[in-house]
Amino acid sequence: LEDGLAYARPGPAQRRFLARALRESGRFAEAAVLYRDLLRESPADGELLLALALCLDKEGKADLALALLE
Repeated sequence: LEDGLAYARPGPAQRRFLARALRESGRFAEAAVLYRDLLRESPADGELLLALALCLDKEGKADLALALLE
């Protein structure tokens, strides 16, 4: 998926799109890395936080996902 991006460093919108595509294709660990990166830039973004929690849950890290949402 990353090869299709024509940017050296994709902006937040492109990284958000890529993270969602990775998540929807079952590549949860890779998506989680992007969601963490995006959350560093926008820590109050609830949508990103929920998406990260979903990825963690799918990776079998339900306790960590729940802790994120508390």
